[in-house]
Amino acid sequence: MSIFDDIEKSKESGQFVIFLGGYAKDNNWRNDIKEKFSDSFSFIDPYDENWTLENNVYAELAGASNAHLVVFYNPGEGSKREIEFLELIDEAQKAIVFDDYDELIDYFEKFKNFLNEMIEIEIEIEEISEALNTYGTGAESEHSISKITKINAWTCKVILDSAYKYNILDIEDIEDVKDIE
Repeated sequence: MSIFDDIEKSKESGQFVIFLGGYAKDNNWRNDIKEKFSDSFSFIDPYDENWTLENNVYAELAGASNAHLVVFYNPGEGSKREIEFLELIDEAQKAIVFDDYDELIDYFEKFKNFLNEMIEIEIEIEEISEALNTYGTGAESEHSISKITKINAWTCKVILDSAYKYNILDIEDIEDVKDIE
């Protein structure tokens, strides 16, 4: 499967897309990650056993720029240049670098748990919204709007708390966030 096939498959999946960059003599670490986490994420895998700069660099950059998250394991000089390029074309695109495989697996576990928690919160919010829409008519509308505002504030707080809990978000990433309570 080519990197362009991965890009198309990822777009169709509706899942959070992760680019798996880095240097390794084989593709075992990528295959292991994909096997362990394919239920939670879609992956763009740039591995090509016949990799050459002129044949692969643009495909890799296309893959990385189509991902929600770019992860590099054991990055070489080429990976470092890709990271610089990604930061130039999109300041929001962050690349996370790992030299230790166990830390990489731990990060994916935490991120998977974080996303699962966010899905549960989204389901709860939808249920509350439906209830408010059903019962929030007429004189109760103002009261419903107040409840929705409180729910939105609560949701933001839960998301931020969860991001910290799972070590997904650093304070530098959210400089303008105020205490919501």
